[in-house]
Amino acid sequence: MKNRIGKRISGCVVLIVMLVCSLCITAFAETLPCESATATAHYRHPQSGKIEDSGGESGEALGQGMVETVVDKQALVECNSDGSYNLSLRFHLMNNLSKIQFSVQKAGETAWQSVPYEKTASGEDTGDLRLKIPAKDVVVKAVCMVDAMGREVTFFVTLDQFTPGNSGGFLQSEQGVAPAPQQ
Repeated sequence: MKNRIGKRISGCVVLIVMLVCSLCITAFAETLPCESATATAHYRHPQSGKIEDSGGESGEALGQGMVETVVDKQALVECNSDGSYNLSLRFHLMNNLSKIQFSVQKAGETAWQSVPYEKTASGEDTGDLRLKIPAKDVVVKAVCMVDAMGREVTFFVTLDQFTPGNSGGFLQSEQGVAPAPQQ
């Protein structure tokens, strides 16, 4: 009789330990690290030095000023359990932008990978845009239709100065959910 009671108690203890461990693993998965970063906008590709926008060399000063106005300096980088990252960028002048497209390129590489994005927040004339990136050291290429100009503008964004936390107040993603494509 004592042997049966001992087995039942042991079985209950094992179940409790398993339950506690599964809760710990779930809590860890939902709190993967995030970092605030500084987003720097570039009219000229920051590594190759090439300008891909149709404004060309003669439009560089105006183009650089414009992209610095559009791209907020604050960004959020979230680490995903699969080793990829979610990047949230804040764009200003959103009422003048449409048909936004993003591509990413790992630092030092030449191939571009098109990536979808989702709009996670909107302000009076701002929008927070989240896209999946393969690494923190990427060059992001943005192509946007600037409605007032009647043409597309191509520019780049890089990240640096990573610090723990979410100082920009971005909406954090649910881990494991890939961004939905925008039209």
